[in-house]
Amino acid sequence: MIHNADVAMYHAKRGGGPRVAFYQAEMNARALERLDLGTELRWALDREEFELFYQPRVDLKTGRIAGVEALLRWRSPVRGLVLPERIIPILEESGLIVPLGRKALAKACHAAMQWRSEGFGRIPVAVNLSAAQFRGSVVEDIELALSASGLPHEDLELEITESLLFRDYEQARVPLEKLTAKGIRSALDDFGTGYSSLSSLHNLPVHFVKIDRSFVQALQPGRNTIVAAIINVAYTLGVRVIAEGVETVEQRDVLIELGCDEMQGHLYALAMSEADFVSWLRTHRKPHLIAISDDT
Repeated sequence: MIHNADVAMYHAKRGGGPRVAFYQAEMNARALERLDLGTELRWALDREEFELFYQPRVDLKTGRIAGVEALLRWRSPVRGLVLPERIIPILEESGLIVPLGRKALAKACHAAMQWRSEGFGRIPVAVNLSAAQFRGSVVEDIELALSASGLPHEDLELEITESLLFRDYEQARVPLEKLTAKGIRSALDDFGTGYSSLSSLHNLPVHFVKIDRSFVQALQPGRNTIVAAIINVAYTLGVRVIAEGVETVEQRDVLIELGCDEMQGHLYALAMSEADFVSWLRTHRKPHLIAISDDT
């Protein structure tokens, strides 16, 4: 009984926030699977099996590439290409997210500098940070990545989630203020789904908010109160707005009408490996200019 209660307790803790979980037999199977996956992830880190994919952001007013988000992928020889949703919680629980985060920062900064040298010009790169990284030496890690790559501070952007701020507000605030003073910009990811939206925008040096894809998917002509409110609040506070998960021309048109600044989603480009992203840039006659048209 004590063992089963312990399994249920950890299941509840993984869900975040105050919750209750009743023990079920399949919890043991899931716990064993997570244990096996955690072991595989340790090997994967040693074997350099993690890589970054890149998804561009487009300025809705000019059609130009406004930046690119670096997205973690695990290319497992057994499981194939594994998306972050499945592994990030385990990486955070095990502490592997900290050394992996350092490597991701270094790779992203190096890639952005490489694009410059290949003639694509300035393409700011955004990197996601976890709560565990903020509890460590995140400022020093970022400075090291920038110094090693030669990338200017203003070409690196940091993405943090509202849930991180809810759990570790003070631990996030101080490093963010130091990094902002150095010229690094930050974005509040999954905006509107957390607990501290308005206070975060008001009290933190946030330069972007990213409207969660769930709100974008619900966009309809004449029924966009939530997205319109987010954009209005952001503008009042001098913050740019990025819409995530844009998949249709209709969604894009509504966002333009509402005054959204940037968009990111399958309508223009999937997340791509570094080699595929460079090829994608080269296929455009003007690599920084993406046509805002219905036949894109």
